[in-house]
Amino acid sequence: MPATNEMPPSVTPYVEALGQEGAETFLLGFGGSQIYIPSTPRPASPLVKEIGLELTQAMRRVFGQGQLKVPLAKPWLARRLDAAGVPRPEIAKRLHVTRESVRSYLAVPKGRERA
Repeated sequence: MPATNEMPPSVTPYVEALGQEGAETFLLGFGGSQIYIPSTPRPASPLVKEIGLELTQAMRRVFGQGQLKVPLAKPWLARRLDAAGVPRPEIAKRLHVTRESVRSYLAVPKGRERA
């Protein structure tokens, strides 16, 4: 499991396209779904309606045009929310998981104890 400040490779392009906070918000809203990134984003595009033209264009630059499966990234999101001071019951609610799942996401593996 990555340390708190490490992100999984599946998340990196989202941070590149949307920034750290934008990626977190996007993954919370779209994680687990499949989206279509149009070659020429227009105001009527469903993705443009959801996240705006500028962010859709940023995603097209990073991912290209076509279908995209959005990762869930729940362990990473749990660590990010925990680092931001969000209470663990609220993290469970936002991620639609149990408190036990949150606890396992935040557990420090042996050999990687916090200083």
